[in-house]
Amino acid sequence: MEQVAVKMVEGDAGTSAEDMRKEVKVMSRLLHPHVARTLGAYWQEAAKGKGKPGGATKVYLVQALQKGGEVDKWISRRVLDEDAHRRLAFELLSALAFLHANGIMHRDIKPQNILMGDESDTSPLRIVDLGLVKWCK
Repeated sequence: MEQVAVKMVEGDAGTSAEDMRKEVKVMSRLLHPHVARTLGAYWQEAAKGKGKPGGATKVYLVQALQKGGEVDKWISRRVLDEDAHRRLAFELLSALAFLHANGIMHRDIKPQNILMGDESDTSPLRIVDLGLVKWCK
């Protein structure tokens, strides 16, 4: 049984449920070893009708669990040599190149959005939180 993480994303009033479904569908097809896999999503539609203001749709994203935590904290718990830093830089740039090749700009790269797969010294890094992505043609 695979362990997963669930993140709630709330769309704003200008974002349609259909737009959010399309985005999740694309995200679930992004297969790269250094981009966190989106395994699925669950939807909570906005309530509309008499006496109800019609709030935003909520999406619960199910992603593969990254057990190593944030990259900056992971690095601070060990002494890494130049080869390890080179590997991490390559993994990050490889993931960004993959996203860009698929018409996606992350727009929020920071240590909190780069997680380590596990606690080992050779753990792969993974980009997470594609909530602010910009889709480009």
